[in-house]
Amino acid sequence: RFGFKSRGLGDVYKRQVFERSVRFMSAEEKTPYGPHDSPLQRAMRGEVFDQEACFVYTPARPEGVYVSVCGSPLRDEWGKLLGGVLAIRDDTERRRSESELREKTARLRERAVEMELAAEVQKRFYPSVAPRVGGLDVAGAVRPADETCGDYYDFLELPDGSLLLAIGDVSGHGLGPALVMAETRAYVRSLARSGHSPREILDRVNAQLASDLADDLFVTMLLMRISSDGSMLAFASAGHTPALLFSRDGTLKREMIRSGPPLGVVEDCTYRMEQGIPFDENDVLVLMTDGVTEASSTENEEEHFEEDGVAAVVADTCHRNAAGILRAIDDALLGFAGEGSYRDDVTLVLCKRNGGSLVRSRRRHRSLETTWTDA
Repeated sequence: RFGFKSRGLGDVYKRQVFERSVRFMSAEEKTPYGPHDSPLQRAMRGEVFDQEACFVYTPARPEGVYVSVCGSPLRDEWGKLLGGVLAIRDDTERRRSESELREKTARLRERAVEMELAAEVQKRFYPSVAPRVGGLDVAGAVRPADETCGDYYDFLELPDGSLLLAIGDVSGHGLGPALVMAETRAYVRSLARSGHSPREILDRVNAQLASDLADDLFVTMLLMRISSDGSMLAFASAGHTPALLFSRDGTLKREMIRSGPPLGVVEDCTYRMEQGIPFDENDVLVLMTDGVTEASSTENEEEHFEEDGVAAVVADTCHRNAAGILRAIDDALLGFAGEGSYRDDVTLVLCKRNGGSLVRSRRRHRSLETTWTDA
C-alpha cells in the first residue's frame, strides 16, 4: 500500500518520487497515463476504483509487470481529503494462467473439429451396404468409444464367388488407432480382390504392419470366408476374439480361436487357416471385437459380458434375422454395461444362413441406433 497526504512540500516530493520510480501504464496498450490520470492521482482526487488492470515498471522489475490496482481516497475523521491509498497486486501468474487456458481451450476446440471431421471420414470406411446374397443374411455394426474408432469390419465379395467377412481391432482407441485401421483396411481389400486366401492376406498384412507400426500398436483380425454355395466356412485369426458358430436351435457348435499372433507383432509369421467347417441352414455366425466380451458390469467391474453373454442372447433369439439378433446382443450389452459406459470400441458382425447358394444383390443399410454405424 502507498498512502500520501495531499498537502506539504515533503508530501508532494514523496508523490513525485513514487510516480517517477513506479510508472503506471494502461494494461492493454502499455501506454502512459495522462499527467492527471494515474491511479495515484485519481485516488488523491477522491476517486474509488477496484481491480483496475495496469502495467507497471519498477526499479525491482524493470521489464515491467501486470498488476491489479485498487484505489481509494484517504480522509480524516471529519471526511477531509488528505491523500490517496493504492493496493497493488502482482497479476503476472493469473494472466499467464488465463492466457494458457485460452490457448488450451482454442487447441481443444480445434482438436474437437478435427476429430469430428475424422469421424465423418471414418464412417465412410465402413460398409454402406450389406451384401444381400441368396442364402445368407448379413448385418454389422460398430459403436466407437471415442469420436474415432480403432475397430474395423467389412464385407468383400471375392473373385471366386465366395464372401469374405473381415473384423479387426487396433490396440487402443482414438485418432491414432483409427489411422492404423484405415491403413489395414486398404491392405485387406487390395489383397482380397486379388484372390488371396485369408491365410495369405494375414501373412502379407502382418509383414507390412510389422515395419509400419510403433512398438505399442498391434492389430487383431479375423477373416472368415463363406464358400460360393454358402455351405462351408474357412477362417484365419490373428490373435482376435473367437468367432462363435451356433446351430439353428441356438446351441454353440464351435468356437473359432486364433491361429496366430496379432498383426504387427512378429514380422516373419505364417498363419494357419482352418477350412471345411460346415455352415448349415439356419446356423448363426457371430464375429465380434473384445469390446463386447470384455464389457464390465455396472454392478461389478470384475464381471464381464464374455462369450457366455453372447451365447445366452443367441439361444433366445436364433429365430430372428441377423439384424434382429445383433440388436438383441446390443440391448443386452447396454443393459449389462450401461448406456455410454463403454471403455472400448464395440463391433459385431452377424451372418445367418437361410439355405441356397450365394445369389448376389445389394441392400442399403438401416441404422440400428444413431450411435451405431452399421450395415
